[in-house]
Amino acid sequence: MPAFNEQRRTPRHRVRQIAIILTGPDRVAHYCLVEDKSAGGVRLRTRSNFEAPSEFVLRLADTETTYKIVWRDNPVVGAERVSRVKRSPVRRFGMR
Repeated sequence: MPAFNEQRRTPRHRVRQIAIILTGPDRVAHYCLVEDKSAGGVRLRTRSNFEAPSEFVLRLADTETTYKIVWRDNPVVGAERVSRVKRSPVRRFGMR
C-alpha cells in the first residue's frame, strides 16, 4: 500500500466540537460540528440541507474566525482561515 502524501502545511487535530456558522450581514446562526482543525483551516460537518456560503464567520469557544471554503463534499466542507477576531462579550438580560 503506498504511503499517503500529506499536503497540509500544519498538522490537523481532531476536535469534534459544536460551533456556530454566522452568515451574512444579519449573521444568521447555523450549528455545525468541527471535526478537525489546524492552524490554517477546519473541516466541518453541517446539516445536509444547509449549504455554507463561500465565506463565513465561525464561532468556536471564545473566538470568531473568518473562513473561506476550499472544498465541499456535502454535508462536509473544508475551509481555510482568513482572519481571527476575538468575540465580544455577550450581553446578559437585566445586566449592564
